[in-house]
Amino acid sequence: VARPPNAFMVYRSYVWYTKQLEDNDEKNLSCVSRLAGRSWMILSEQARTPFKQVADIAKREHAERNPDYKYAP
Repeated sequence: VARPPNAFMVYRSYVWYTKQLEDNDEKNLSCVSRLAGRSWMILSEQARTPFKQVADIAKREHAERNPDYKYAP
C-alpha cells in the first residue's frame, strides 16, 4: 500500500497537471520535481495552505481505507 501524499507531493502533481512549465523546460518527472521544489520553497504559508488541506484529506481517507497501515521503509 502506497503512503498518502504529503503537501509537497500534492503541489508537484498540481504543477505537472496544470502544465506550469515553460515551453523550453523538459516535461519529465525529475525536471518537474526540481522546478516544483524551487517554487515550493518560495511559496508563502498562505499559498501552501490549500495543498496542506488536500494532503490532510488524503491522509484521512488513506487511514479509513487502510486502518492497519503502518509505514515501514
